[in-house]
Amino acid sequence: MAKHTLGTIPFVVPLIALLALSVGAADLGTFRPPAVPLVTVDPYTSVWSFSDHLYDSWPVHWTGQPHAMAGMIRVDGKTYRFMGPDVVCPEAAEQTSLAVKPTRTLHAFKAVWSCAWRSSHRCCRPTSSC
Repeated sequence: MAKHTLGTIPFVVPLIALLALSVGAADLGTFRPPAVPLVTVDPYTSVWSFSDHLYDSWPVHWTGQPHAMAGMIRVDGKTYRFMGPDVVCPEAAEQTSLAVKPTRTLHAFKAVWSCAWRSSHRCCRPTSSC
């Protein structure tokens, strides 16, 4: 009888693995990576955002060293910050979405009700065209 029990194990294990993958796949829509890539030059030179919003803190090198990069946009004569903390500019544009793709990171912002834009960061090799 032990021979039949062991014979069913190869069929049960893949079934359990498939079930676990399907349950995990349902949560991928709400997945937020712990860090978002912003600039990638090579495996040793990259800048990441560890914040929920691009404007919450300075971007950092993968070692944790801050890289003070700031981004601002002027809408109807008023300046809004979309990257970097409030020491650069007190008024932040609202980040409305974030999407991390294999070769780019997409941020969407809204500064005022009439102005919305998207920011796209592509990660390419220095010798390739994006």
